[in-house]
Amino acid sequence: MLRPKTIRREGSAELQMVALESGIQRVVALSFLFAKIFSTNLR
Repeated sequence: MLRPKTIRREGSAELQMVALESGIQRVVALSFLFAKIFSTNLR
């Protein structure tokens, strides 16, 4: 019933998705921080 190859592929795909999500969250957080810094500097 269980196929190790498919499980490994699904696991790697999930890890890649998690890595992409974490990277996107980091970029968004950094963009918000830079936006706040630039807004405070302009004011």
